[in-house]
Amino acid sequence: MTVFHLVRHGHVENPHKIVYGRQRGWRLSARGEKEAEAVARHLAGRPIARVYTGPLERAVQTATVIAGACGSEVEPREDLSEAFLCAQWEGLSWRDVRHGRAADWAQYLFRPLEITGVPEDLRALADRMTGALRAMAEAHPGQQVVAVSHGDPIKAVVLAVTDGDLRDLHREPVPTGGLVTLEYDLAGTARVVERWSARKG
Repeated sequence: MTVFHLVRHGHVENPHKIVYGRQRGWRLSARGEKEAEAVARHLAGRPIARVYTGPLERAVQTATVIAGACGSEVEPREDLSEAFLCAQWEGLSWRDVRHGRAADWAQYLFRPLEITGVPEDLRALADRMTGALRAMAEAHPGQQVVAVSHGDPIKAVVLAVTDGDLRDLHREPVPTGGLVTLEYDLAGTARVVERWSARKG
């Protein structure tokens, strides 16, 4: 059994509320830095074997803070990167999306399995993240691992490995700096043992 601490990166400096998605160059805000420090304190003292992270700056920043508190190394993994579900909106403001593309916005919120025309749909995202967990579990049997990623990838993989329904992608939000801990075995089954966020303490 491998214990995965799945962490969403901290809040991003984004005063104009742009859809940044997989764009590079977006970094943590002061609030995001505090969220990273809070989740690092929450995990400090646990026997963390490795801190993995998606390659985007906001994830790497968060992972680096956690690794410092846990005495671990940081290892980037491309398969922990952001989803493509909002790829068509990158560079737009969220306000423009909600008002100018209301039908697409409603589809994302309520019918995410129907999203097409993106490089990776929701099922493919869940498969990618499930593969990432399996690879990390094979490398760390019986150990605890941190994986820093993004909201939709974390929600998708939690549903996938706990026999949830991907249509419920947005039912259990994971806030920035939030944590979902799974006990996972190589048979591909898992259970959630903790949900935590800095906002709740």
